[in-house]
Amino acid sequence: MESPNVVATLRQERERLTKLAAEHNADPKIAARRKELLDELASLDEFASQIRSVDRAIHALENPSRPRSGGGTLSPEHREKIKEGLKKHNLAVKEYKESQKPTTTAAVPPKARK
Repeated sequence: MESPNVVATLRQERERLTKLAAEHNADPKIAARRKELLDELASLDEFASQIRSVDRAIHALENPSRPRSGGGTLSPEHREKIKEGLKKHNLAVKEYKESQKPTTTAAVPPKARK
């Protein structure tokens, strides 16, 4: 159970921190440094994306016959194998469902009591 005093204290602390943050953001030196750091981070992100792109290219060249997960094309033989496997699977599922259906027999009425 929360005490009203604790909640009120936390709200006051939040207001104090919000005011401090607003004062620091208003300082032109801090704003300029913040922009500079954000620009540096953006350039690092750009380098990281370029590195990932080169890594993907290297991997693709080292593994030319491997299908890619990002929409790479499959060979016609591979597609046929997949289609055959799906046909077998669907047939097995259909046969299983048929075997699970109850057999319909004519209901035998119970013998009348004498």
